[in-house]
Amino acid sequence: MAEELPYSLDKQVADFRAGKESAYDHFFRTYHAPLCLVAYKILQDQQAAEDVVQDCFLKLWQQRQQQQNTQQIAGYLYTTVRNAAIDAYRKSSTREKNETTYASFTETTTDFLDEQLIIEAETVRRLYASIDQL
Repeated sequence: MAEELPYSLDKQVADFRAGKESAYDHFFRTYHAPLCLVAYKILQDQQAAEDVVQDCFLKLWQQRQQQQNTQQIAGYLYTTVRNAAIDAYRKSSTREKNETTYASFTETTTDFLDEQLIIEAETVRRLYASIDQL
């Protein structure tokens, strides 16, 4: 089911680049939950996952002038969250305790796993969008 937007995607990106908070709010509401899922799958810590996602949204806002379309914004967010979550995991104080899990995770982190995470996150995003339309 296609998401209904209050105005065109081109206008939304233009408003986002212009610094309009309503456009930022749309992207935040659309991608926050699925991005938290991606980060949580890596970190296994809800608060740390939410912190990573929040930091990535801040980076997106700071680099909004570089974003050209919604696909680029979505790709930027998924890639940034994934990389930031992996970095946070590596830096975590529990690294030694989770050494085996980490080794297992990095061995299986392939394009397939990345694709599966994105598919799962997008499914959650679409589910939330459908629920919002009810």
